[in-house]
Amino acid sequence: MKFRNKIKDARLTFREICEQAKLESIRLLAEKATTANRIAKIATCSIDRALAYRVKDNAINQGISLGLFAPRSDNEGRSFLLSINCNGPRLHLPISRLSKDNHTLPIVTALLGRSTKVAA
Repeated sequence: MKFRNKIKDARLTFREICEQAKLESIRLLAEKATTANRIAKIATCSIDRALAYRVKDNAINQGISLGLFAPRSDNEGRSFLLSINCNGPRLHLPISRLSKDNHTLPIVTALLGRSTKVAA
């Protein structure tokens, strides 16, 4: 009887497994976006810089569309930027680089209180 209770205590519930997967996804996407941002800042070639920023933007858009990242308005009054806290350094994403295929436009519009232009 005691052995069965130990096994039952060691098992994770479906909700706990999902929470662990969510935290791991947040960590991996944040790491991808942060690394791409660092590469873009040190890149000497404009093509490399543009590609690195594209990787960062895609990682942030994916995180927003999955509900893993919560966009906020920039604290420094720059109305064209979203601030994303990725459990570490804060990353910024211009509103024009939001993906059209995710459903973040209503969230961002409600956040900023105005209509926004989204990239094609």
